[in-house]
Amino acid sequence: MTQISRPRRAPKYELLAETLTERIAAMMPHQVLPTERELTKEFGVSRMTVRQAIARLVTQGLVYNIQGSGTYVAHPDVVAAIRRQLDELS
Repeated sequence: MTQISRPRRAPKYELLAETLTERIAAMMPHQVLPTERELTKEFGVSRMTVRQAIARLVTQGLVYNIQGSGTYVAHPDVVAAIRRQLDELS
């Protein structure tokens, strides 16, 4: 089970969203993310926590949902912007 780092007091969904953002930066545009069920098992959180984290990523424009199909990494320009931000933090 992958652990979500908790360096500060923040809701689990925010920490999960940060972890998924790092994962998205390494993925190809339009690549599918793991299912909600897979993410709940991997991170040991509830399905609602996963849904909140994904909703946050959708709001940020990092991923998009297709009902009945899954959640996908957004357009290449968005992913490139994420990579630049992560590089600046390193």
